[in-house]
Amino acid sequence: MEKKTTIYRMDGSEKDVIVITVPHLPDSSLGPNARLHYATRYVKLRDSRDEMIAIIREKGFRQEPLWEAARLSILFCATDRRIRDLDNLIGCCKGWIDALVGEIIVDDNARRLELKVSYKIGDREKTSFAIRPVPYDEHEFLRTPPVLQCQRLECSRKFMSDIKTKRYCSERCRRSEEKARNRMKSV
Repeated sequence: MEKKTTIYRMDGSEKDVIVITVPHLPDSSLGPNARLHYATRYVKLRDSRDEMIAIIREKGFRQEPLWEAARLSILFCATDRRIRDLDNLIGCCKGWIDALVGEIIVDDNARRLELKVSYKIGDREKTSFAIRPVPYDEHEFLRTPPVLQCQRLECSRKFMSDIKTKRYCSERCRRSEEKARNRMKSV
């Protein structure tokens, strides 16, 4: 069976929606419960990511500028009535979701990507991705304070925090700076 994938863009009145449909379920060997050698797993993951990137570019869609935050809805549709574990299906889609980074969205971390997953039984197998941008006023990440710089002398890492009094990028930096100040007081 040949695997064909379609991607199309629907222009709504307020928001753009990108719908990508892959006519098969994700490869179960990419799931978290699969027992594969790490090199074999990496090759399969890379192939699935490259497949999605090729689909996006083949259809001529590349979001400019990239969306800062997005809502991703994934629909798994199967033909048999076998019970599948949704969290394993999401794990199998890692390569496909990672392919969206740099093509449609800026990053796929938990603060920038809202995820909704559903499963249904239909007449043919498919996996559909519907991606919508999140408006600035609706997403908490876009309203967070600007990037801060760690106050420890040897550290120049930048970090983001909702706590305005936070001065260090990690607990380790805070303890290290505290020890240095105590040494300076004792001298």
